[in-house]
Amino acid sequence: MAKPPPVTLGGYWINDYKKPPACNEGTTHYCDDLVDGFVGAMRSRGHRSVVIRAEGAASPRQWRRATDSDPNGVDTVEFGFLATHGATRGKERSGGGWVHWVVATFNSPDGCRVTTLDLGPNGQPVDLNNPTAAMRLGDGNLRWVVLDLCRSVQIRHENEKKLGQFPDLALELRDANPGLTWNRCFAGVHIIFGFTGLSSDAWWTSDRGESFGRRAGAGEALAESWLDEAYSSACDDAPAALAWGRSEDDARRRLNSESLAQPEPTLAPAEATVTHVMWRS
Repeated sequence: MAKPPPVTLGGYWINDYKKPPACNEGTTHYCDDLVDGFVGAMRSRGHRSVVIRAEGAASPRQWRRATDSDPNGVDTVEFGFLATHGATRGKERSGGGWVHWVVATFNSPDGCRVTTLDLGPNGQPVDLNNPTAAMRLGDGNLRWVVLDLCRSVQIRHENEKKLGQFPDLALELRDANPGLTWNRCFAGVHIIFGFTGLSSDAWWTSDRGESFGRRAGAGEALAESWLDEAYSSACDDAPAALAWGRSEDDARRRLNSESLAQPEPTLAPAEATVTHVMWRS
């Protein structure tokens, strides 16, 4: 296996939502281990950490399209990793069809969340018929990103065990398609790694960032490494990976084979006409 050239790394995590500005989320316990483990494993293989932002220093500004290329922004690095709370949400258009978006939470003076779409005061897209992207991933340096948060790459009802108790949520997620959810945010990113369904915050899965970074940093196939290392039957963790291509075959090939040792050419938004997603549950 060829040694990959070094890539730059960005790590962002939040555990404590009780300190000011108190964004009223439940405390997590292992988001630091997820990010620090990934960055440490990648650095041990010659890659270079550029941005590490933790707790209140991790900001939604670092992920918004207008400011993600500012200092500490995720589009200033090639490989980003965010660990926090999150969800996929959806709203049905009056004429039929659903619009979905992803929310990731922060505990920052700059705000408590970043979303894939611009939302109004009611927490829904301002114009369901013409939603606008609040994130644009890859128009700077970013090529790969881990979103270690619940439902970050949500695939319909895959890995949803208790939706019978939540009929409104079941309806909301019934048609969730991560390709459609993330398409408006595409600006050159190669692969998004995340989860369908909930993701665990537990000591016995807190090494998934490290184990993924060890394999990714050595040049192994990225999507396969993520699915192997982030899967947990004990915690019902179902990892997923999403990639873009010029055709269905191209998107599938890229997702199956891309590694840091053999990175794929970056696609312009006009070229990225198809997505492909893989998951393990």
